[in-house]
Amino acid sequence: MALTHGETSLYALSNMRSPQLCVLLLWTSAVFAAADPLCDPETQYLLNGECCQMCKPGTRMESNGECVNPVCRDCEENEYTDKYNTEKTCQLQPYCDPNLGFLWPESRPKTERFVCLCRAGSHCSSSSCTKCLNHTQCDPGYGATTIGGQTQDTVCEECPKGTFSDEKSWNGTCKNMTKCAFGYGPQGGSSEADNVCEFNRGHIGVICAVLIPILLAVGIYLICRCKGKTGHDPLPMVTVVSKETVAVEEEKLNPLITHPTDDQAESLPSHPAQETSLQSNSLPEESDYSFPTRVLTENGHILSQDGKEHILSQTETLEISVS
Repeated sequence: MALTHGETSLYALSNMRSPQLCVLLLWTSAVFAAADPLCDPETQYLLNGECCQMCKPGTRMESNGECVNPVCRDCEENEYTDKYNTEKTCQLQPYCDPNLGFLWPESRPKTERFVCLCRAGSHCSSSSCTKCLNHTQCDPGYGATTIGGQTQDTVCEECPKGTFSDEKSWNGTCKNMTKCAFGYGPQGGSSEADNVCEFNRGHIGVICAVLIPILLAVGIYLICRCKGKTGHDPLPMVTVVSKETVAVEEEKLNPLITHPTDDQAESLPSHPAQETSLQSNSLPEESDYSFPTRVLTENGHILSQDGKEHILSQTETLEISVS
């Protein structure tokens, strides 16, 4: 039976003596030792059989005279290197042409390539932003549900009920309509215009029907309250006496002496007839004069009568003034 090449090699090794096998192993080790060393492919490179260090991102290699510690220089403005390298020069950043609507980014790192910005109202046409495109304008009656940015366009949608948009804009949203106060009604509102509040004349009758009774009730209450607090000044209180009572009081003050003593005779006036006449004239006849009276009723009104005596009930107050 024929043997394959691998089987032949194994058969030959098995038939070799121990000294011969040792020599073969030593020779194999020497061959592997003479091969190139294994370097870090990200940060090192092989030079003359030695692993040398690369320059870090943001720098370039000035000289590779020293393999382990090369001379590296920082990239200039608007230049960059984004990985470990052995380059003698840095790469240029893109030019942001303002005439094409581009803006320079605020941050310009030297370790990566930056992307130019589009001015407000426009967005990049692609991820590399080689061109700026204007945002979509939303017509009146439509609002922006997604406002455009650097990498996306504006998305418009019709304003729902109760909202409106009265301008053409790429960033304008739908606004709520004005709510009218009581007594005013909305007029002319639509998806393209706001409400106009106008006075509703139909509410005048309702307002009058509600306010007038309230005002009348308040007025009556205030009038009654003021009457209860404000009273009339009380008139002087006198007692109504009859003519006979006055005569009795006069007799008490000036008793009639029918049989005077000697002392009383001397004190009597020289004209008794005249005294008697004056005394008799001190009180006029009932037909000639009577006491004027003023009487207050329960409601506070004055009731005047001449020449009559008044008999009042217990609930009334008698206030009389003799003029």
